[in-house]
Amino acid sequence: TTGSPSSCTSVHPGALRGIRPNPSEYYAKIPAGDFTVPLIQLHFSDQPKVDSLAFPESSRAWLTETLDGIDKGARDLLVAAAHSRGGSWDMVLSSERRKKLLGKADLILSATTHHYQSWVPEGFERSSAVCVNTGAVNFPGDMVPNGYVEIHVQESGAIVGQYMDLTQTERRLQRDRFAWIKPKDSPMRHIDLRPEAPGENMDEQVATMPDSLGPDEITRGLTDLLKQKTGADLAFVEVRDGLSRSLVTLEDVWRVFRKNKNLRVVQIPVAKIDTVLSRYKLPPLTASGDPVRIATTQSMATTIIGFTNLTHAALEPQRPDENGLRQVDLLVEWLKAR
Repeated sequence: TTGSPSSCTSVHPGALRGIRPNPSEYYAKIPAGDFTVPLIQLHFSDQPKVDSLAFPESSRAWLTETLDGIDKGARDLLVAAAHSRGGSWDMVLSSERRKKLLGKADLILSATTHHYQSWVPEGFERSSAVCVNTGAVNFPGDMVPNGYVEIHVQESGAIVGQYMDLTQTERRLQRDRFAWIKPKDSPMRHIDLRPEAPGENMDEQVATMPDSLGPDEITRGLTDLLKQKTGADLAFVEVRDGLSRSLVTLEDVWRVFRKNKNLRVVQIPVAKIDTVLSRYKLPPLTASGDPVRIATTQSMATTIIGFTNLTHAALEPQRPDENGLRQVDLLVEWLKAR
C-alpha cells in the first residue's frame, strides 16, 4: 500500500462484508493463500483541519463495532488503514478505542505525509499491531526514497515488512529502518535482512569541505555536471540547503535535497520551449536542435509535460543503473571531483 490506502487498496467485490454510506469506507475479508486478511478501510480527510470533522464520530464508532464483530483466528492478518493528515491516525482515538485497535489489528496503515516509518507506539510493545506510514512511489517524504511497503507472513505467523526502494535497479532485501519483523508473541524489532552495501551507511564520509557551499553555488555546479552527463540543452536541479565547512557525510548530502529523486531528460518541441522559459523566468534560448532536451528531476519533468500539453512519450528512456542520475549520486560525484 502506498500513498492513500483508500485509493490504492484493490478489493474484489465478492470479498466485501460491510460498506459504509460513503465511497471511502468498507470492511472486507480478502483470501491470501492460507491466510485471510480482514481489512477495515477508514477515511480521515485532509480537510477540514479539525479531527472531529475530518474523522467523525460515526467512523470511529463503526471502527469499534467492526473490530468487536471480527472473530480473529490464528490465520487471520487484520489490517486497519486510513488516509490520515498526520500519518498516525490512531492517536486521535479515545484511549479505550485505541487500546482495542492496537490489541487486535496486526497492521495499522497510514498515509498522506508520504513519509515511510514503521513503529509500535510506546506502551503497546507487547500488542499485536505494527504502525506503518506507507511512503510513496512517486513523491516520497523527507529522507525517504521512492518506494512501497511489502509484507511477508511466515509460517509461524510472524510478519516481516519492508519498504522496497524503487531507486534501485532491482528488488532486494532491505536493512535498518526499512525492514522489521513482528513475531506472533514478541515485540516488533527492526532488522537487517542482508549485509550493508557501499553507499548505504548515512554516516559514511563523502568529502572534506575546505569551505562552506551555499545553495546557489551547489545549484550551478550540479547544473553544469548534469548537462555534461546528459548532453541536455537545459538542466534544472532542486537544491534546498547548502553544506557547512566540515566533513560531509552521506546524510549531509541527502539533506541538501531532503529526497533522492531520479533525474530524467524530457524532450520539448522548439515551438513550446518559450512556454517553459516563461514559466521559470529564464532568458531566451538558442536551441541546437528540435526538440530541446531538458534534464531535471522526474517530478519537475512531469510538471513540464503537463503544462506543455505533451505526453510521457516526451521522457527519454532512462538506464536506472547509470551512475549520477539521481540527486544524491550527482552531488557525491560533484563533491569528489571538486
